[in-house]
Amino acid sequence: MRATPEERRPWIEVGSLARALDPGVVLSADLSGMDLIKAVQQAPASEYLLIEPTGQVFGVLAATDLDLAFAGV
Repeated sequence: MRATPEERRPWIEVGSLARALDPGVVLSADLSGMDLIKAVQQAPASEYLLIEPTGQVFGVLAATDLDLAFAGV
């Protein structure tokens, strides 16, 4: 949505901006450490959808934030 100029947003259907999720970018919110690193290496992407064990959405993990966390920044 950020790539769409603000003045055009009212005329664009949300469905036209949606995209299918590759199963590799849907990760368990419980992953950490080496398990998380392995999962991200298997499916490189800019963002990952984090899902709770109950199936509820936990949030979105940006790869840049993950890189900063591992870099200690």
